[in-house]
Amino acid sequence: MQLEPNLLRLLEAIHRHKKLSTAAKETELSYRHAWGILDKWTEIFGMPLVILERGRGAILTAVGERLLLTSNRIQNRLAPQLQTLSAEMESEINQILANDKPIIRLHASHDLVLAQLRRMLIAQKGPCLNLQFRGSVDSLISLSRSRCDLAGFHVPEGNLAEKILLQYKPWLKTRLYKLIHLVRREQGIIVASSNPFGLASLADIAKSNARFINRQPGSGSRLLIDCLLDEAGIETETLNGYDTEEFTHFAVAATIASGNADTGFGIKAAAHQFGLDFIPQLTETYFLALRQDTLEQPPVRELIDFIRSTDFRSMAETFPGYNAANSGDLINIREMFPDLIDTSP
Repeated sequence: MQLEPNLLRLLEAIHRHKKLSTAAKETELSYRHAWGILDKWTEIFGMPLVILERGRGAILTAVGERLLLTSNRIQNRLAPQLQTLSAEMESEINQILANDKPIIRLHASHDLVLAQLRRMLIAQKGPCLNLQFRGSVDSLISLSRSRCDLAGFHVPEGNLAEKILLQYKPWLKTRLYKLIHLVRREQGIIVASSNPFGLASLADIAKSNARFINRQPGSGSRLLIDCLLDEAGIETETLNGYDTEEFTHFAVAATIASGNADTGFGIKAAAHQFGLDFIPQLTETYFLALRQDTLEQPPVRELIDFIRSTDFRSMAETFPGYNAANSGDLINIREMFPDLIDTSP
């Protein structure tokens, strides 16, 4: 049986407002209709989804919370694919209408700020950002093959940087590219609230047999996880769930929040979004790579100016774990990474 959209919207509103009458009004349902929906699905599930208590309002039961979190996890898992389809459709429509609005093709590793940046540019009638979320490696491959104008990828600070850069080296053309500093952000271990397994490292996860949710191959976060495991001398098969993958930071957090995993690796902002605990492991810089000649294009200059703006920096730092102090800085790759020798064709 298919869940009706009104049920999930109603559960979401009840979760936020703790009052059925307010939730019904927000979802544009009569109180009677809202109660009828809850009654119907309580009978189907064989247990209540919401408890109404005098003086406490409406509270989701464990089943209601699980249902809502699972729905959110599915939505977050599909978000990158929907974003990509939306970007492709937008590009096609613009071409059909012969729209002269400048379009910048951006293939990028998943990041919360980039999605918001796209919305801000639309609101301010700036350049159109055709954003498609891919792994860091796939994004750099796209740039090298001229399938996009900019590629988003991230590099950790400290000793891990050299190992990660080795993975990017075949596609990071130091003689042809420049980097735009987008943000710094924190990555670490995401766990349920109060950290029931007492985890502080990937070694703890392996020892505890906690259910781990991984990122997909080719993503920057998967490269980080594999490097951290290698440094700690941990065999991948000792992680319970190493082969279980999600495609975004939000999807990892949503999987843990829904109870379908105990822990994963991702950014602090995603953990915060779902009320989860976060154990920091590293800080990384998120870069946008582009060809040097692309810098002369007016829409790209406009984009860089916006990334340097107070509006962008203020927005970025609303996300926990993000730092936008150097957003918009242009970087020479050879100066930033002097040991990175260009081996690209």
